[in-house]
Order: sequence, then structure tokens, then C-alpha cells
Amino acid sequence: MAHEMGFKVVAEGVEDEACFAVLREFGCDIAQGWHIGKGMPVEDIEARLKKDRADAEIEAIELNSELPCSQPAPGSAMRNVA
Repeated sequence: MAHEMGFKVVAEGVEDEACFAVLREFGCDIAQGWHIGKGMPVEDIEARLKKDRADAEIEAIELNSELPCSQPAPGSAMRNVA
């Protein structure tokens, strides 16, 4: 019903892979809980986000390396992939 109304479906409290699999089958858009990621200090979250952003930028560049214009222009949207 939420999707029919244009909303995303968010599940909280996902504790294990079985629950996550059922939610995936049901078409859940976003999940949160101990199975996805344990609680952590803010410093660890910041470090993880920086690493994830750097990894995403590297992946974006690698995906585009097969194209004739392999490097995104400075300041382009490709640099903000995260």
C-alpha cells in the first residue's frame, strides 16, 4: 500500500538474514537494524562514511573508464556519487 501511495517502505529492527530476505521478497526499500550494522561511536561512523564515499568515487571512475571520456570533469556530478 505504501508503494501505491508513492512512499518508500522502511523496516527497522532487522536482526538476522532470514528477516532481511523476507523483507527483500516483500519489496522493502530500506532496512535498519543489528543485521545491517551494529551501533558504533560517531567517530567510527564518520570514518566509515568517508571510506564508503571514496570507494563509490573510485567505482564511478572505474565504471566510466571504458567510455571515451573516461574521467569526470572536476566538480561534475560523478564526483558526488555516494
